[in-house]
Amino acid sequence: MLNSDVIHIVKETQGVRDAAPYLLYKLYDHNLGTGISLGGIDTASMATKTNVCSANNIISGTFLQGRNGEIVAEESFAMAHRLKVGDTLDTYGSRLMIGGIVNSGIRPGKADLYAPISQVREILKDSLNCISEGFDMNIVLVEVSDSRIQKKVISSIKEKLSFLAVSSYNCYQPASNVIGIMEGVGSLMSAVIFIFLIVFSAKTQLTNLMQRYRELGIMKSLGWKDSTLSFNILVSSLLQALTGSFLGILLGLLVASFLSYNDVKVFNSMEFLIRIEKIPLLILLCLSGGIIATIVPILKLFRAEAGEMINSYN
Repeated sequence: MLNSDVIHIVKETQGVRDAAPYLLYKLYDHNLGTGISLGGIDTASMATKTNVCSANNIISGTFLQGRNGEIVAEESFAMAHRLKVGDTLDTYGSRLMIGGIVNSGIRPGKADLYAPISQVREILKDSLNCISEGFDMNIVLVEVSDSRIQKKVISSIKEKLSFLAVSSYNCYQPASNVIGIMEGVGSLMSAVIFIFLIVFSAKTQLTNLMQRYRELGIMKSLGWKDSTLSFNILVSSLLQALTGSFLGILLGLLVASFLSYNDVKVFNSMEFLIRIEKIPLLILLCLSGGIIATIVPILKLFRAEAGEMINSYN
């Protein structure tokens, strides 16, 4: 049995998104003539939802409303023993009522019956007298923040809690590979978009230069230096890039906040996460794009003579 200190240690491990206590026990039931596993879960924890079961897995009845003596049963167990919602089981020294039936699929913490961990603690403590004071769980369920660092998280937990057996489904490996592929494609698309925007910005700056070609030629003939005129073009481009970046970031934050506030999920698998620390990098990229976009117009300005600029104006 494990105490609550283990939960705190696991939660403090870098890369752990959530950790939850789990009390799993199995005994032989003479009435049904088979072993019955009972899992005590923290229904509010994300680690429980991904490793054991949740309200999303309910197929009949309701999911653990907090009523004393209420449990939910796995569909396979209920079908094997012809149980339905509302039936009662005299097991574990208690009379338990089936409030719902779930199909949790393939999960590492799967049991036959589930109940809130507080109730299971009471059942096992009073009826079986198997829990010493302060030791009220035997499994810690863990949810990592990123499947790509799962191996690292497992190693860190093993170092901190060497007396524990740490296990994991290998399903995180395909997920890690998919995320890596998506990141690669996303980076490639970002690079292509960035190059496209630079080309578009350069064309825009060149168009603006041509529109002011005669004006700039007159200014050069009056003694304005190429460096001064180039600096004005550069400042204009940077102001446009800065304004565009701020408006784009503000619009992105508003959209992401709206979707996050309304619990809208993309493809039902990803949640919006606003990474404020990345905003300076975005602004820097926009400014660098603005600088690169002025190279062609500035070179054209330096190479052209004042008279040529005035005479070639249409």
